[in-house]
Amino acid sequence: MSLTKPYSPSTPSTMQTRHGPIALPERLSLKDFEGLDWVKEERWELIEGVPCMSPSGIPEHQHLGMVLASWLNGLLESLGYFIVPDVDIRFSAQDSYLRPDLSAFHPDRLPKEGKLPVSELPVLVVELLSASTAANDLGPKLTVYSTAGVEEYWVVDPKTGAVMLFVLNQNGYEQQSTDSNGRVTSPLLNRSFRIVREGIRYRIVE
Repeated sequence: MSLTKPYSPSTPSTMQTRHGPIALPERLSLKDFEGLDWVKEERWELIEGVPCMSPSGIPEHQHLGMVLASWLNGLLESLGYFIVPDVDIRFSAQDSYLRPDLSAFHPDRLPKEGKLPVSELPVLVVELLSASTAANDLGPKLTVYSTAGVEEYWVVDPKTGAVMLFVLNQNGYEQQSTDSNGRVTSPLLNRSFRIVREGIRYRIVE
């Protein structure tokens, strides 16, 4: 699997803005990043000061996101949680501006209506792996979510349905082990589950 590399000054990346293309430096402050006016067709994030662009997900990637969102919403909405896909979240202390595949917000920390980026801290974040994002999802993004205080971080591989589930403790994230049936336990949900891939479709088994 090829891994995403941070941008470097010797190979500057280009961002398409509404005023034309601009070359990006290796690093940007969060304030400068938020001042850029990139086109909606491009999906940009700032990860610990490094600007990165993520490609659009392939169909099965998008389908898995829908399946997870529907399942989580069915479990948590009645308790007041708010589940949302692909929303911009500002992590100011970590100099980061991220757009997780799925985020869940606690009833006491709901996003403000009509405001982007979201500044409230999610209780759960889900990222769906791809060859181009794996290095970030399992590297600097894991650090950002941990130091920010996101209670659970799930990294899901669409190729296999495998779930790496990290739970926050006083020392940072601890990865949960799977049981003999391949299920992993979420303390937030208080249940064990696994994701089964069937062709280009997915289902969740508890």
